[in-house]
Amino acid sequence: MTQLEELNGLQRGQIRIAATEGFLDELVSVVLNDFCLQYPKIDVTLELMSAGEVVRYVAEDRAHLGVAYAPQPDPSVRIFAARSQPVCIIAAPTHPLAARADPLTLRDVVLFPVGLTTPGFGLRRIVQLAEFSEKLQFRPGLTTNSIAALKHYASAGLGITFLPKFAVAREIAMGQLVALRTRNRVFEAADAQLLVRDKRPRSAAVDRMIAQLATMSGLRQDAAPKRSRVRPEASGRRPKQARPNNARG
Repeated sequence: MTQLEELNGLQRGQIRIAATEGFLDELVSVVLNDFCLQYPKIDVTLELMSAGEVVRYVAEDRAHLGVAYAPQPDPSVRIFAARSQPVCIIAAPTHPLAARADPLTLRDVVLFPVGLTTPGFGLRRIVQLAEFSEKLQFRPGLTTNSIAALKHYASAGLGITFLPKFAVAREIAMGQLVALRTRNRVFEAADAQLLVRDKRPRSAAVDRMIAQLATMSGLRQDAAPKRSRVRPEASGRRPKQARPNNARG
């Protein structure tokens, strides 16, 4: 692509992004604001949905890019970038678990009501795998398709929920929530992924958006070099996880 063709590609066009809700704050405040100000003639569409839907939108060419937490693999979708983002226990600072200094076990959590995402979310799948791995079951106090609702549920002291730390960065900074790591291997293995359609040509505008998305704290590689992964599709292999028979989504 010549410099003139690339310039033309950045002066007009459309980019469709499918994302899970946990990325919303940074997508809007850091990525889209900067990109839309720099390239005002490029029409950006952002749709929020479950991780399973993000993968489907990218696979069906309904979205140029997908940003998802703990999605299931699809042979037609390529992981352009990924970073380890463990599932944390999210609680109000006044919650009894918040005073614990060491990583928690899931049996510490099972005593309290839990806010859960609905089936179809990558996060719900990870929770089901964790339950299966430790032969326990959480007591749902709230089941919702809204990450915002889960944050409010936890900050109000009604119970705890499970989210990656980046999804509650603003609430942690404001002293409304705390994020607590666990000893569970399934929770610790979760990651955030930037997805593209395999073997699909990309415009200059989409490539520039990819560069912007890669700066988000949930995906940025220099933020945690020892635990980050870039372009795992180069190896052609992904680690396998056990799956409970009754898992959905």
